[in-house]
Amino acid sequence: MKILLVLGLITLVSSIGLFGIFRKQNIPGWKAFVPVVNVIEWLKLIGKPMWWIAMLIIPGVNIFYLASMLSGLARAHRQYSFFHAAAAILTPFIYLPYLGFSKNVQYQGPEGTNDGFVPPKKNVIREWV
Repeated sequence: MKILLVLGLITLVSSIGLFGIFRKQNIPGWKAFVPVVNVIEWLKLIGKPMWWIAMLIIPGVNIFYLASMLSGLARAHRQYSFFHAAAAILTPFIYLPYLGFSKNVQYQGPEGTNDGFVPPKKNVIREWV
């Protein structure tokens, strides 16, 4: 029972973070709390296809797609360091509210390239990880 309570709390706090991110993009905040709708809006923000929703249903595979979505959200806010990617994947319940409510971090389009900005290259080891 305690595990369900902790998982519910983590989900709620992550949704609150998405609420902040959505509001920054003039997306209605309530969409962050509706299960499939929040993923649809999230995929639009990071520029991924809608068929990824189907991949999130498959056990085991969903972990990798969710990790990619979380790191993609960090990159969309021009947070390219290994620390930011790891924080987004390992502690989304802390990192999503940080992105959503930090005044210093703004959404910059998918991959953070809205204004022609070229993201830094990853080294070979980081690319494989």
